[in-house]
Amino acid sequence: TRCIRAPRRVAEISDSWWRQIFTPATLQATQERQGPACIALASLLDLEAGPTFASQLQEPKATAKFTQADPSASAKSPTQLRACLGVGDCGQAWVDLVADGPHALVVGTTGAGKSELLTSWLVQLAWSQPPEALQLILVDYKGGTCLGPLKRLPHCVDLLTDLEPAVTARAIEAISAQLRRREQILRKSNCKDITEYEQLRRHQPSLAPLARMLVVVDEFATLAATQEELLEHLLRLAAQGRSLGMHLILATQHPHGALSTSITANAALRVCLRMLDASEGAPLLGHGDLPDLPRAPGFLCLSTQRGHFRCPYAGTAQESAVWIDACVKAAQALPPCQSPWLAPPPAN
Repeated sequence: TRCIRAPRRVAEISDSWWRQIFTPATLQATQERQGPACIALASLLDLEAGPTFASQLQEPKATAKFTQADPSASAKSPTQLRACLGVGDCGQAWVDLVADGPHALVVGTTGAGKSELLTSWLVQLAWSQPPEALQLILVDYKGGTCLGPLKRLPHCVDLLTDLEPAVTARAIEAISAQLRRREQILRKSNCKDITEYEQLRRHQPSLAPLARMLVVVDEFATLAATQEELLEHLLRLAAQGRSLGMHLILATQHPHGALSTSITANAALRVCLRMLDASEGAPLLGHGDLPDLPRAPGFLCLSTQRGHFRCPYAGTAQESAVWIDACVKAAQALPPCQSPWLAPPPAN
């Protein structure tokens, strides 16, 4: 800390007097600037107990840190896509894509912590739901550097990157077919939406499982500029996703121009990290102005509640791999989950 001395030519005022006047204000400003300390993902998930979905299937009475930490664990829908996105002075910020979504927008400039947030978010979802109830489609238009490690999750159906345009084109047809398939299943079972289907399946276990499908897109603006056809299918998904059990998490650096009216109208959950122009985030949040967030990565604001929070940190690539390994190990004891589309044809 820099030593505070009285200005020259003010001999009648001592150095200690100046320290009493200025030091408290300086320290207070520094503390407010730093915000909440970094929260480790281990404070929410119990690695020793293993994924919650496995413990609930094997021992219904078993509980883990994940369920104990959530103050509103009960929900109307049998399937919850609930995760803690941050911890702040007012406590934990929990969101549920089923109740608060069905879709989410994540905006933030380079270095704001989008990758850390997405990793923590998806690990928590995979930790709480078995692959039979949740399937992930990861779209990473940064060459797979952000979402690539999460491909090993047993919930992950596919990873699409800008390095393999042919795979992306194939996924376009697969997503469209998945929308039609879900419409047919709900129509045959006389259910208006997937929540009603999930409740019906509790009384009729013979019904085929219909997993919630989550499409996560990192650098959505790049995808929108290069894959117009895929964008059209995502727009349809955004409009019909709530009833069909299909959800979107779209992350981008530049919200204006890349996000259509259809997407913003259906993405009720908004997450704003630090931005170059804070005024761009205020309309997305829908309440007040975006505060001046600290420059450290991981600080965010939510549309669901006021205040700023810091997202749980899953650690380095090696540390986050521990959580993924635990999900892979727990899923080995479960029946294999059927992929929503066929495997790619042989290269030859």
